Amino acid sequence: MFRKLILLFLLFYSLGAGQEISNISVVEGNNKYLISSYNFQGSIYISLSQLGDILGYKSFYNENSKKLTVYFQDLELDAIASNPYLLIKEKNTNNIETFQLPTSIHFNKNEIFIPLNATINLLSTLSGKEIIILSPNKLFITGNLAEERNKLFSVKLSNEDSDTFLQIKMLKHAKYSIRRNQENELYIFFRNTSIDIEDDKGFFQQGNVKDFDIISNKEDAIIKIKFDSSAVAYEIIETKSSNEFILHFFYRVESDWYEKESEHFRLIYRESHAHLANHILSSAENSLKRLIPIFDYNPKEKIIINTYDASDYGFGATTNVPQNYIRLEIEAFEPGYEVVPYNERIQWLLSHELVHVVVNDEESYMETVIRDLFRKVPPEKTQPFTTIYSVLGNFTRYTPRWYQEGIAVFMETWLSGGYGRTLGSFDEMYFRSLILEG
Repeated sequence: MFRKLILLFLLFYSLGAGQEISNISVVEGNNKYLISSYNFQGSIYISLSQLGDILGYKSFYNENSKKLTVYFQDLELDAIASNPYLLIKEKNTNNIETFQLPTSIHFNKNEIFIPLNATINLLSTLSGKEIIILSPNKLFITGNLAEERNKLFSVKLSNEDSDTFLQIKMLKHAKYSIRRNQENELYIFFRNTSIDIEDDKGFFQQGNVKDFDIISNKEDAIIKIKFDSSAVAYEIIETKSSNEFILHFFYRVESDWYEKESEHFRLIYRESHAHLANHILSSAENSLKRLIPIFDYNPKEKIIINTYDASDYGFGATTNVPQNYIRLEIEAFEPGYEVVPYNERIQWLLSHELVHVVVNDEESYMETVIRDLFRKVPPEKTQPFTTIYSVLGNFTRYTPRWYQEGIAVFMETWLSGGYGRTLGSFDEMYFRSLILEG
């Protein structure tokens, strides 16, 4: 009985435990704001009332029910603390629609916090403005882009941080590719489209864009953009229109982390691991290529591999909730592995970890339906019911450890041509000892 009371106390304490609140920057036109936010288990939560104020809509908070109502033009949005749903009510008809969130709504410091990534499209629709996530600590809010559909290009923002936004609208849906050379020049190649520009070239000579040229004919077009520094980076921001996207140019923040992608993988690594990048990606693709036909598996997202060198011995760790992720420690194996034959260390380790990804991410018909409704839900300590959603959408992840490791060890040996722990002398020694000791 005493243990149960302690368990209940810890449960209610965890539900009420607050997060350390910081601020996220919001840029709207020439104005900059700060909104309360925090990171909880990899998800960014922001204050709904503060965002509503910036969007220009009033809100009302009910202390008794811990419910926040934001009043949009024709709709009302209700967010209730510790609830994984948003309620959308039409003012004229009083019809109510439910919007399912992958995680629960939080109550912290007398504020209602909602998960940003899961609600950004909904809030853009309700407010009539586009809310764009530029980085984990910066949002960009535009007005109604329909007013500028007649323009081919428009710089959306050039603020004191020297960020430049270039909105590109193709005259028809066209294929394009982007190349960058070592002279700080970016080329955007368009096929089967024609380009015209209505703004003065000088309009682009601000921020980090030094020069801007267009070469166009009836079929193809090339846009050339020259930056003022090699530290300028870019990202592509897609809009709701298939003929339109936004290029965001910004000064790269100095970081020890780099990224490299292959067909099925995204590798995140430090500069000191750069010599391993190509080998890791080719090893991962080689293993996955052999696993796909065996398990009839079709990956729906790129698998993230993150290299570390922070432990005494090398190992791998895998999860597929909320996304497929492999942590790869590149150190040498512990002494116990000296008696295990294997073909190549990185290839062998990735073969093992990828089996976990394939087996756990593969979905039945019921799991497909559940994931379409709720996505792959990670279990939250603050909301024990998330465990139920997580099990329904990812049942295999919760199978016994002997099943998880048994199939991975078997496949690691098979993919290595018979070299692995299934046929290793370590296991043989272990079972021989059990028999000899009765």
